[in-house]
Amino acid sequence: MDMRSEASISQLMIDHDLEKDTNEFQIYPLYTSEFLVPLKIGTPPVAQILAMDTGSLYFWVQCDGKRSIGPLYKYSESSSYVEDVFCDTPMCDLIMLKGQCGVSRRCDYTYKYATGVTKGNIASDVVTC
Repeated sequence: MDMRSEASISQLMIDHDLEKDTNEFQIYPLYTSEFLVPLKIGTPPVAQILAMDTGSLYFWVQCDGKRSIGPLYKYSESSSYVEDVFCDTPMCDLIMLKGQCGVSRRCDYTYKYATGVTKGNIASDVVTC
């Protein structure tokens, strides 16, 4: 994440009370195809900053790393986190353009960006605004 992104996230955290209860998602533009969305993930719900990439089917939150900008998503502390979404589930069918099943029958993904590739398995948790 570049310095401009870090500054945008920092300002968003100052401008938006992440602990405030609301029934609407707020969306903040970052670049021409990325948006920042404050929301809550997990059970109990924990405030997060979501980087919504309009160029892909997926969204990302920061769950670990050396540098932290805002709160980390600690999936191990969420009672509603599901680590493995399996291939024969409606969720996998819904989010996959092509069925990509791993040997373990997990719902795997591979997504190519202009600057690289990301791959892994799909997990799920509860998302609220």
